[in-house]
Amino acid sequence: MSLSVRIQKRLGSFPLDVSLESEGGMLALLGASGCGKSMTLKCIAGIEKPDRGYIELDGTVLFDSEKHINLPPQQRKVGYLFQHVPVVLQFACAPC
Repeated sequence: MSLSVRIQKRLGSFPLDVSLESEGGMLALLGASGCGKSMTLKCIAGIEKPDRGYIELDGTVLFDSEKHINLPPQQRKVGYLFQHVPVVLQFACAPC
């Protein structure tokens, strides 16, 4: 699975500027809290829209600001698991 991401998004005073290429295998995003890892994943999944840039997954363009392409999340074939704690606790504490 190949992934190409070159995006920019302003988040208040924080300028998110991501450029990454992956030709397959496992990909991990590591960084300090607040550095943009979750926002990058949300942009790839289509939950958030970058201000400008390009996202391509396995030869399919998911987002291209110059060509006005922005596939909705349902058409991206990308899964995103939210890290919201109450959701995790709900599943962990559900009765058997």
